[in-house]
Amino acid sequence: MKQIQEIGIRPDFSLGVTGQLETTPLNRWQKWIKIRLAHLCASRRELLISAAATCGIGLSVLLISYLFLVQLAAYGW
Repeated sequence: MKQIQEIGIRPDFSLGVTGQLETTPLNRWQKWIKIRLAHLCASRRELLISAAATCGIGLSVLLISYLFLVQLAAYGW
């Protein structure tokens, strides 16, 4: 087996980052959210429909949960 003593590689023990990423995942998410919010603000109709749908779905989930728990309490666990 050949010895590795003749390879001229300089060790790098620096604590700094040698190469930074251009965009971190958090920055990508922030850019995507900003673009999406700008698009939603541009079309207010879509924003109102999305808000109404979100409220409707949320209220229906709460109502179903409430009815389920009332029935569960009425007839025992």
